[in-house]
Amino acid sequence: MAGKLFTEDEEIYLEYYILCGEEKNFRKAAEFLGCTTKQIRYWRYNYAKMNKIGKMLVKYSQKEIDLVKRFHGTKSIEEIAKMLRRPKSSVKTLASDLGLCNSHYPSKKDSEIRILGETKTLKEISEITGIRLTSLRSYVYHQKIPYKKEGNSGHVWRTDDERRFAHDISRDSE
Repeated sequence: MAGKLFTEDEEIYLEYYILCGEEKNFRKAAEFLGCTTKQIRYWRYNYAKMNKIGKMLVKYSQKEIDLVKRFHGTKSIEEIAKMLRRPKSSVKTLASDLGLCNSHYPSKKDSEIRILGETKTLKEISEITGIRLTSLRSYVYHQKIPYKKEGNSGHVWRTDDERRFAHDISRDSE
């Protein structure tokens, strides 16, 4: 398809219309530019390909942002994405940009981790800060943060061994 060659001004209009417009079939833009919607879709495809983005990035409207703020925490990201007819990854990024997501990044709580490390074990620090234990272990190791070592007397394997040993001794004495 040869398609209509759009002028620079028309391309700027199309970029703005596609990024900010709420109409998905481009009928109004085609009427305004005096072309067909097929030509606009063809231009859109080539524009996305030329810019190596694969698809047009559509900005979120204020209504959509308000909806994400309203339902985040009560509905899953998947449900919100279906409501907005947007990709899950896009909604997740928006929620993160809005500061709605819980952060599991230990670096944001570095000073708290260092203070707690003086008197607490990693398990206790994890419970207090809400950071996953595996993330905390990795962070403490890489940052060389000292912490109270957990004794192995309460470890599951140790208590099982002690129970078995006590059971074996009681059986031998019979």
